Amino acid sequence: MTIQICGAEVKVQGKLVRIARVDGEGYNFVEKPEDMIEALRKSSSRIDLFTFNQKLSETSPKYTYPMEWDNFAAMSVSTFDQWWKKQINDKTRNMARRNCLNLPRNELKPLTLSLSLLHKVTRAHYPQP
Repeated sequence: MTIQICGAEVKVQGKLVRIARVDGEGYNFVEKPEDMIEALRKSSSRIDLFTFNQKLSETSPKYTYPMEWDNFAAMSVSTFDQWWKKQINDKTRNMARRNCLNLPRNELKPLTLSLSLLHKVTRAHYPQP
């Protein structure tokens, strides 16, 4: 079940213990958890536990709630060009270039739409038993 709380989608799961978490947890962060907790208390849904992540840039605990540490690998990338030229080393770039040369080249040809083509595509996507 998904509910809207403080402008965010919150997923609620479980039957015996109802756990609520922000949809897209790990990418969407709660700015003011106090407001969200208060709104969850006032909602018609019964919630036993609410989980959320603080922003990745906040490396020390910001809130007084019970917490668990979790691993999260992340890297800042502003543009492909900046990443390609400044963040990865020469060896990685060369390996990527070499792998691109070994990829098979696909040829695109214009097709005329026909009943025969439609049957072939249909059979490929919906095989008959």
